Amino acid sequence: MFNSGELLAIIGMGVFVFLAMMIGGFVLLHPLARRLGDVMDQWLRIRRSEMGGENLLGEIHSELGGLRGSLETVADRLDRLEERQEFTETLIERKETGVLPPSPER
Repeated sequence: MFNSGELLAIIGMGVFVFLAMMIGGFVLLHPLARRLGDVMDQWLRIRRSEMGGENLLGEIHSELGGLRGSLETVADRLDRLEERQEFTETLIERKETGVLPPSPER
């Protein structure tokens, strides 16, 4: 059916595909599995400690609040940067015609 050279090539390709799938799966799924492990660890700590569970939930909520605040700050800075970029692009476009846009009101 197959001579020894063809059989060796097929086996080599099979091993290569298997290793590529294993490495690719590890690279893609490792961060997700790690994060899921962290979430499960927090959940177990809450379940195990009756009195401390409320404190841990409070910590998680305060951490989420801090992350939301940071995200809002980044969004505001991005909006200001976008406005500045649009204004600069308008200035560059009108530089050749000599007509400048009105100055922005503050």
